[in-house]
Amino acid sequence: MLLMLGCRLLFHHVRPVFVFDGAAPALKRSTHIARRQRREEQNSALRRTAEKLLLNQIKAHAVMQVGRQPSGNMCNLFKY
Repeated sequence: MLLMLGCRLLFHHVRPVFVFDGAAPALKRSTHIARRQRREEQNSALRRTAEKLLLNQIKAHAVMQVGRQPSGNMCNLFKY
């Protein structure tokens, strides 16, 4: 019935707008919850990976700084 009405409106060059009010069904609600949990897990994994990459870059920079110092003095490694 709704499909026929939509087709008739389109035939007469009327663009139909369908509004669905009310709460989401239980199956859809559980799907939304599962997606939200998966998204949060992925964001935390992304954050951990970014922290690891940053730590590796800091270590590589520190190694390069130590290699450049002729006396091997570690006091000037991190200048503030």
